[in-house]
Order: sequence, then C-alpha cells, then structure tokens
Amino acid sequence: MDQADAEIGIEKKLEGARGLVSGGRYNEAQILLENTIKTVEDSGDYIKGECFEFAGPIEQIIYLHRNPGSKAPVQAKEPVASLYTSYGKILLGMGESYKAREAFDIAKEYNPVSAAIKKEYAETFRAEGDMEQFFEETVKIFPDVYEADDLSGLYGNLGYYYVEKEMWKEAMGCYLMSLHYNSKNEDAKKEISYIQEKSEGNAGVPSIDDFREAAKEHGIPVGPDNEIVGIAAAYGHRALNDGRKDVAHYFFRIVYDLTADEEIFGTLQQIEEELAAEA
Repeated sequence: MDQADAEIGIEKKLEGARGLVSGGRYNEAQILLENTIKTVEDSGDYIKGECFEFAGPIEQIIYLHRNPGSKAPVQAKEPVASLYTSYGKILLGMGESYKAREAFDIAKEYNPVSAAIKKEYAETFRAEGDMEQFFEETVKIFPDVYEADDLSGLYGNLGYYYVEKEMWKEAMGCYLMSLHYNSKNEDAKKEISYIQEKSEGNAGVPSIDDFREAAKEHGIPVGPDNEIVGIAAAYGHRALNDGRKDVAHYFFRIVYDLTADEEIFGTLQQIEEELAAEA
C-alpha cells in the first residue's frame, strides 16, 4: 500500500492532543496518541530506517553526510517523528519518564539528527534527577544544532546542571553563552541574578577565554559545530553559483544565525534585494 493511500491524519491527531493537554486532559491526550501510534504501526507504511521526518533540507543533508553511501532518505508523508515526540512529552508531563524515553528513542529513528527530539530525550534524565546523564546527553546534542535558539537552550541546560552542583563560575559562563545566542532569554537573565546572589558576587563575569578554558576541562563545546557551519556555507555557495537564490538564502541564513558573520549578512541582504526585484 502506498503511503498516499494510507493517510492517517497524524497532524489532526496532534492538534487534538495539544488541545486536550492545554485543558489538562493528559489521560485523554495519551489515549488519542496511543491509538494513532497503533494505526501507524499496523499500517506498515512508516518503516523505521526507511522513511524519515526531517524538519528541513539541512537535516536531510546532515543525515546523508553522516551516512555516506546510503540511499536518499524518503520523507514521510505525515509527521511520524512528531507523533512519537508529542507522545513522549505527554508521558514526561505525567511523570512517566522511562516510557517517555522509549517514545523519544523511536522518534529519533524517524529523525536521527533532530536536536529538538534529543533535547526532550535528555529531559527524561533531568526528571529522574540523574544529572550526570542529563549533562552527557545535552553535550551530545551540539553537533546537531543549526539554530542559535537551540544553542542558547543547550547552554541554559548546562547552566542548570552547574547551578545544581553549586559550581557558580561554570554556571555563570554557561548562562552568559546562552544569552549570547539569544539575548532575549529571560530565564538565563533570572538565573544569572540568582547565581550572583548565591555566590555573593564571586561568580564574576567570565570572559570568553575563561569559558573556553572551563569548557575544555569539562568537555563542553564552545559555539556552533564547525561541520554544520561548513556544510551550510558550502551548499549556500553552490546554490548561489547555480542561480538558486532562494535555496542559497536558506543555507546562508543558517550560517549567519550561528555565526553572526558580517560578510554572510551582506550576502543575505544582496540576495533579498535581488529576489525582491525579481518578484
């Protein structure tokens, strides 16, 4: 049976589950998604390892880059990774961290390069109070990140880890990095004030060199993954040379979001002006 002939309506089910959760009806949302998952699994049309739900072209490219020689992945016609992710989040909200982790594990099979799914997976360990595993899983996510907001969130999570350990200087450094990638992160601002209060001002304001030194000691990545930046830049230049300006804009936007490179910003502006003139 073709996937097109087996339309399950996953998005509508997810919308329904979100409505139930917003009304505090977690059990009903759980049952709704469990029934949807059963339909997906019974259909046999969404085989793990054969079809995927990538959030955008960059994720598919990262997957192929890491799996050389593999055939082009088939994009699932419905959001199957999102289904398992949403189910896992409901379970986590109900205190079922182990079952939630199992759901996130399946979601990762449908999207092995999703930072969003892996962040939820890491949250199951925070819920269990296993802070060392939470730290380890959080660090593993950095190579998948292609948005500044995700970098901000990861540094915020590491800051939380160090606050729990009362390692104030390391916590301060992580939250300052979080703010660097999202200056509007109010949670990071609140945590910085909390750290200053708890440390009686002894946490200081670490410089980037101070943070690099601490990060090296603790195995924390500093900034975006160079491979991700390089891939996005290479595809952006290739698309621009081929005259595919909208595609080039997509990839250069990723590079700029991660690096704030002024030359890339100029290229983006030029592409936008040319696209506007052609419209």
